[in-house]
Amino acid sequence: MANKVASRGNILRLAGLIAILVAMGVAAFMMWPAIRAVFEQGGIDGVVNLVKDQGSMGMFAMIGVQVLQIIVAPIPGEVVEVAAGMIYGSLLGTLLLTVGNIIASSLIFLVVHKLGAPFVQEMVSTKSLDRFYEFEHSGKLSVLTFILFLLPGMPKDTFTYLLALTSMEMKQFLILTTTARLPVLFATLLVADGYADGNLVLPTVVLIALVVASVVGIAKRDFIMSKLVRKDA
Repeated sequence: MANKVASRGNILRLAGLIAILVAMGVAAFMMWPAIRAVFEQGGIDGVVNLVKDQGSMGMFAMIGVQVLQIIVAPIPGEVVEVAAGMIYGSLLGTLLLTVGNIIASSLIFLVVHKLGAPFVQEMVSTKSLDRFYEFEHSGKLSVLTFILFLLPGMPKDTFTYLLALTSMEMKQFLILTTTARLPVLFATLLVADGYADGNLVLPTVVLIALVVASVVGIAKRDFIMSKLVRKDA
């Protein structure tokens, strides 16, 4: 009887995983015009026009584009963020993209959690995978996760795949990563919103700060992560 229950549970989990993958495929097919618009010349204008053409459904289109931007790695996130800021402003734009972040991160977390390490190993380096296991063994995975998602220039979408392999629960993962993403996301949309309205001073100051922080984050990414491991080991 126990074996039958276990087998039935495995079948249900497999069916749920297949349903998620199918839903992601259907969404990607339906949103293909948005994906294509991102890569065409003047990608920001393409996304802006695409969303505006949806009329009252534009907000849902914006969320959909953000979901695909996170799941489909080659799509540049900056294009989507600038487009959201230009169309909806910093506050509403941040809200819409945050909803997209939560949906995409939840889907990735569920799929990776079911498929396990072999699935992730095809997309990320062994070094990155080992480092996140070090974070987990340090006993301060939550703190380190918040810091890494807060800092500009970090590969946050890649981190999402890695965290799904740790012992962190999805609810905790979503709360930490969503909260940590907010400051940089809002600042980016504030810049786009300001330039769209012709306000140059504050957006320029914020933009310079973001660029400097991002350059430092990218250049010193390995150093920062190794220091975090040593400090909290």
